Amino acid sequence: MADLTCNSIWKITHGSTVLLDFTDRLTAEPDFSFDKEVEVSPMLEGENVAIFDRGNVSHELSYSRVVRKADMTAAREWRMSHDVVVSALVKGILTIEFQGGDSYTLTDAVVQSMTTSTGKDVSGHSFDVMAEYSIIGGKLEIV
Repeated sequence: MADLTCNSIWKITHGSTVLLDFTDRLTAEPDFSFDKEVEVSPMLEGENVAIFDRGNVSHELSYSRVVRKADMTAAREWRMSHDVVVSALVKGILTIEFQGGDSYTLTDAVVQSMTTSTGKDVSGHSFDVMAEYSIIGGKLEIV
């Protein structure tokens, strides 16, 4: 299997916990999206509906990180210990940095889910660990 990963130019931390580092590999650039409440109200005898922006913006971020370990034992231990650390994270500030570029913060960030897998099916290397993250937060700001 060909290595379908690329070098990360991102660093994502939740407090002091690194969720993606510049030394990691990615299967693709992280996906970002936002959602907000919008009210669509039909107006009696109106030609068009009325649209009201109600705010309440949330931002979502998802990506797959590939971490290379020395052997299968180290890969398994990293998977389990990382799960313990990440599942214990509470709502906090996510910091997003670009190598040689800008930094951003995402307030009220929560790791909604994380899935890990190990082995050759990840990237063609036996000792790689792939961790897939889904993160949701509030306000996104440039630092």
